Amino acid sequence: MKDTLRILTTLECNLSCSYCCNNLFKFKQKYLIDLDLEYTNICITGGEPLLPNKIHLLKDILLTNELLDENIFILPKIYIYTNGIYLSYSLLNFILSFNNVKGINIGIHPDSKNQILLTYKYLCESNKIRFMIEDKYRSIIKYAENKELNYITWTRNECNMPNEDWILLKDK
Repeated sequence: MKDTLRILTTLECNLSCSYCCNNLFKFKQKYLIDLDLEYTNICITGGEPLLPNKIHLLKDILLTNELLDENIFILPKIYIYTNGIYLSYSLLNFILSFNNVKGINIGIHPDSKNQILLTYKYLCESNKIRFMIEDKYRSIIKYAENKELNYITWTRNECNMPNEDWILLKDK
């Protein structure tokens, strides 16, 4: 069994990046109630999982996972992947209130990189926030280093995740 379940709450996004990995695959679709949550890691992504018309799906996943009995299940580590544009301070606090949320990864995209690095500086107070910067953006990487931001780099078109199951969540 693979150790990571990647749940796409939607294929919709407020950005339209030509290199999005979601354009490369066909996904199995399941309702939340039908998901096997016995994975070591659960990655919640999209499209954009924080879209106002889809945020209920993220909340449903977090609340469902919270109801799992720790005596029966080893609770998975949850990681959320977002472009960060809809991430408010109150939403951040809600997400981080769940003990098994281990990280929020904010992708720096050509359309959003300056907005996120400048607007969400206050988010960096949490060690659970990590910026994901494409390796070709050397100036942004330098900025992140100078500001001591938590970040990783990624390379375009590296979409193959062999140790992951990918599921597109069906909405009601």
